[in-house]
Amino acid sequence: MVDIQRRKLILIELAALVLLVLVILVALTTSIDQQISDRFFDPSGQGWLVDHASSRLRLWFYDGPKALVILFGIGLIGVALRPSLARPDWITQREAIFLLACLATVPAAIGLIRNNSNVQCPITLQQYGGTQSNESGHVKLSGFLEPHRPHGCWPSGHASAGFALLSLAWLKRRRSSKLAFVLLGMTAGLAMGTYQVARGSHFASHVLITGLVAVMLIEILAYVLGIEEAAVREDRN
Repeated sequence: MVDIQRRKLILIELAALVLLVLVILVALTTSIDQQISDRFFDPSGQGWLVDHASSRLRLWFYDGPKALVILFGIGLIGVALRPSLARPDWITQREAIFLLACLATVPAAIGLIRNNSNVQCPITLQQYGGTQSNESGHVKLSGFLEPHRPHGCWPSGHASAGFALLSLAWLKRRRSSKLAFVLLGMTAGLAMGTYQVARGSHFASHVLITGLVAVMLIEILAYVLGIEEAAVREDRN
């Protein structure tokens, strides 16, 4: 069983890493990020489709989702401390601890990378009326070695909370439920990320990278906390 879990871990990590490298290469060698962001930017008015300060969408795609994830986390803390609060066929104490670890680790790791990547937000770039060079809108290895600059924007910190919900798909459930949880996590992450793209805070590739890093971290946590072992037993049954 250990070999099966380890092989799954290696397979998922390698697949996500390959996709991550491909996304970075496409972002660096093509203009697809700019083409997508251009659709949300009005060059005549020097403004973005979404005004974060006044848009009603902020409640639905920024403040609201963050509040829901926090409330979900509080509920998980309750189950982790007192398992009798939830039926074991709904969620176990170990699963609650795993989900809490994902909700905490994914945003924290993304934030750490973002704060040291020295990648600038689209809204700060010259092509969108800002002052930073256009080349600084995408990640480069040398960027991590440079002195820290403000406006870290790679990957997407806001979308990380949504993608962290992908961890629900690692729980011991029927395949149909796992698919529903995958769709939930993908929808939440992409919706929250698209909002950020629409207001000039990220390029589309930043959001995709967040999702891939989230999957890599969730798989590692599932392996370390023994969630993979339960999943293998479920598949055998």
